[in-house]
Amino acid sequence: MMTEYIIVTFYNPQNGQIAYVYSGSNLEANNDNNMYSFITGEYSADKYYIVNEQPIVKADKPNQFSRFDYDTKTWVTDLALVKSKTVLTLKQSAQDLIFKYLPQTTQANLQARVSELDAILTAKILILDESGVAILDNATGLYLMQNGRVWTTAEQHEWASIQLKRNWIKSVRDASNLAELAINSASSVESVMQISSTAYDGVPAFNF
Repeated sequence: MMTEYIIVTFYNPQNGQIAYVYSGSNLEANNDNNMYSFITGEYSADKYYIVNEQPIVKADKPNQFSRFDYDTKTWVTDLALVKSKTVLTLKQSAQDLIFKYLPQTTQANLQARVSELDAILTAKILILDESGVAILDNATGLYLMQNGRVWTTAEQHEWASIQLKRNWIKSVRDASNLAELAINSASSVESVMQISSTAYDGVPAFNF
């Protein structure tokens, strides 16, 4: 006896939301504890819902912040989705803004130079006498040492420039974080959009 091959769409009978499509020959085994009803045919949850055992085409999704409400059978604005997507966009904007002026390789080079300049100040060096010979402490038997040399004028200027760049990066990230906090506390889509549009207004221009 040939087993019949079928394609059916399972859906929630309470609200018409499509759960999944099954194709095969063991229908009962694939109905999760008889939670769902089914109709013959393949219908995508993205495009359809079910009413009176009939597939109904959803209206076009109005924007990326909408979700389909199966109780009212309409698209509604999802504030939580608005917030999450806007925060992701803000974070990407912050990264793009930083990389526009300070690519990742430049930032890595700055950090390496910070370490080099810091080492100049803090590295231990031998104390030499007038003849250039290391001075031995007779009491301890150890050579006398001191911290490294002070920066040259050029190095001081370089450090100041690096700090300006680092502070600018921090101002961009701080602006992003503050906007995220405000967005998460917002009570309307309009508020979220307003916060997003002015998030980086307070960040100084990059002119270092």
